[in-house]
Amino acid sequence: APTNTPEPTATPTPDPRPPDQQVQVPDVASYYHLEISSVNVDTGEVRASEVVEIREFRGERPDLLYFQVLPAAYGFFTLDAAWLAGVEVAPEAINGGYTLVMPLPADLATPFEIGFDFRLSVGYEGSGWGGTARDGEVLRLGYWFPVISDDHGFSETMDPSYTRVADGFDVRVNHDPDVVIAHTGTVVAREPLDDGRVRTVMQASGVRDFAMTLARGYQVDTGVSANGVTIELYSLASSEARLSDADAAARRGSIIAWAANAVEQLSSLVGPYPYDTLRLADAGPSMPGGVEFPQLIYINPNYAPLDRLIYHETAHMWFYGIIGNRTLLDGWIDEGGAEFFERGLPTGFTERPAVPSGGYLYWLDSSYLELPPVPRSAWYYAIYEQGANFYYDVLETMGWDPFWAAMQDIYANHAFGIVTPWDMLTTWQRYSSVDLRPLYQEYFRYVWIDAISGPGE
Repeated sequence: APTNTPEPTATPTPDPRPPDQQVQVPDVASYYHLEISSVNVDTGEVRASEVVEIREFRGERPDLLYFQVLPAAYGFFTLDAAWLAGVEVAPEAINGGYTLVMPLPADLATPFEIGFDFRLSVGYEGSGWGGTARDGEVLRLGYWFPVISDDHGFSETMDPSYTRVADGFDVRVNHDPDVVIAHTGTVVAREPLDDGRVRTVMQASGVRDFAMTLARGYQVDTGVSANGVTIELYSLASSEARLSDADAAARRGSIIAWAANAVEQLSSLVGPYPYDTLRLADAGPSMPGGVEFPQLIYINPNYAPLDRLIYHETAHMWFYGIIGNRTLLDGWIDEGGAEFFERGLPTGFTERPAVPSGGYLYWLDSSYLELPPVPRSAWYYAIYEQGANFYYDVLETMGWDPFWAAMQDIYANHAFGIVTPWDMLTTWQRYSSVDLRPLYQEYFRYVWIDAISGPGE
């Protein structure tokens, strides 16, 4: 069974890093103020405003900022107005409207604010995976607002592009009083409005996104992990229609127990879960599996095997959430890592994915531009399952204690940041008495692998 490993000494990744291992999202101290003035969970109509405080640039000041707008890829987003430092502007929409470009005047000093007024007309999304979508009685609001990212296109295979951890989020939602919200962060106030609606005020810090699901019929069950994290489960009676009351209650209890166990093991093996709550929400009957957001997981509770889904998505709280990565370029880090933990946490790290007949069709370092959405199995096997097998190979080559010491080093150096393949591979090698470079070359095309210092070099 997994056990605690010694605390590592944080050892920053050697630089200079290769050119293809740079993080392109600007390192900016930002604070997001989001207000939904009206939301109809039945029709998907949302009116919202956003103010982003740009407090300072910690690194090089960019000439422009790119804002990722995922709902635009589905035709759900309408921009009504935008402004920069109090002046109305018209940002250019590129990548099919998926990205808004905000040029920054050379004489514009920090701090300043960027604002957007926008509407969402959220509809049904064909694949079922949509972060922002209507699904049965649920309104999903994930990746729902313009967020600072980089210049990239829309992907039907990998998760939306990465974002930096913001200084904080202040989110206010005016909604009908019978609507229950599963969310990132913490509720700090619920205020009655004169028209009979309620304003729910939520805040979050140490996160790189803010997501919600809204439904009138949510039942909320809670549990607590052994390390003190509250687990909240938002369930729908419609998803339990084929179960007896006893079986439905047992399933809810199992989901909470699996999530708690995953939090406990990941906190021990990798690093502590830094938030007080983890929420799991039924995201509707069309959800094919699960989708991760900071402190919030979309699930379909009728998925099988359900325990593996919970372990996978909870692992994403560490790999994508706490330890960010360039998701569109380096999907093996977060998706391969989550698959590794999905199979490892419930089995004592004894279960590997089987290699598909014919092998993997794509290198493990394939980006979203190299992974066609059809057939899904090809890119799933190549990134998720091949990624899990790579993690297993590294673990078995390094040995148990050195591997987990290296993973804790990665946590110590990159929690609330963005890790790259260079960071991962060099850290594993620093903790390994075995030369890992031949193993790396079996999986990757990185031209810089031989530049990693081996044992004793």
